[in-house]
Amino acid sequence: MFYNFLVLLFYTFVFTNEQEQQLSIVTISRTHEYIFQTLSNIFLSNLSDASKTVHLFVGSPDDSYLENIKHHKQLFLHTINTDMWENLKKYTVHKRAYINYLQPLHWAYLYNSSLILLEDDVKIKYNALAFLNKAIENIKIDNYVIDCYVVSWASKKMDSRFENEDVFQRSDFCCTQCMYYPNKVLKDLFTYMKENEKNNIFEMGWQPYDLQMGNYFSIKNIPILAMKNPIIDHISTISTGLGNGKHRSKNWHRFI
Repeated sequence: MFYNFLVLLFYTFVFTNEQEQQLSIVTISRTHEYIFQTLSNIFLSNLSDASKTVHLFVGSPDDSYLENIKHHKQLFLHTINTDMWENLKKYTVHKRAYINYLQPLHWAYLYNSSLILLEDDVKIKYNALAFLNKAIENIKIDNYVIDCYVVSWASKKMDSRFENEDVFQRSDFCCTQCMYYPNKVLKDLFTYMKENEKNNIFEMGWQPYDLQMGNYFSIKNIPILAMKNPIIDHISTISTGLGNGKHRSKNWHRFI
């Protein structure tokens, strides 16, 4: 038992000191599998340099659509077990997606990492990590999140104190195709979201996680900083039922 504890301690030390930025994707099987294009983009764009491992959080026990890639040495699959699925499968798509989105938040804060979290239907600009890290370096506050996607209708907060050459502050929030969460915000965000699992009802059956997070950021006065040069665009044309499946990034075409 003591040996196992030492192994766990060593693993945690290595993980948290060599992998400051964790890279995760939330995914689920659908009629058109965008995940393969997304993963190809990750490896070609160098975004995977943020992490030795790309964590895939699968929103159901069915990971058969990943059969051809699940043994890739840089991929780590987190699949919902069948017992948990028995409870989840009766819920709406919004609630299932909400619960799946909590998993990478929890995983990253447990290992003291910041988190780059993508949805599974995006394309990624070449050298994306360099653009993101430049934006992070120029932010002079501790409590913030970065929207790396920036939907086309995003609104700018006019009285922002946090705008610089890389980011502006959003006055609204939706569309979490790619978010950056500093470790400092992860624990409290996860705790808030977890506590509200049973309390927040949306007219479609469950409040989507982006709207719930927007509520939290507003309550806690955490600025949502949006990249002026987005590193991500949305490629889906087929909705999962969570919202408008055809939205696109703000200014993506200017900065490819």
